[in-house]
Amino acid sequence: MQPSGRRFENPKTPRREGKLVTVGRVEDLPEGRGATVELHGGRELALYRIGDRFYAVENFCPHKGAPLADGQLHGL
Repeated sequence: MQPSGRRFENPKTPRREGKLVTVGRVEDLPEGRGATVELHGGRELALYRIGDRFYAVENFCPHKGAPLADGQLHGL
């Protein structure tokens, strides 16, 4: 089977808006921990701090429906 060249897009995933949102101070999020960030419109992100870097993903587990920020972070 040949790839079609089109990327799969989830219609439920909101488009990126490219906006900078200040959610707190660096000290507010301990290293290796997750926090829930509530955005305008009711959307949520899971924000993680690993060393001096921050990572954000949609705060929703597609398998269990649980908030990702409440879970443990492994593999980084």
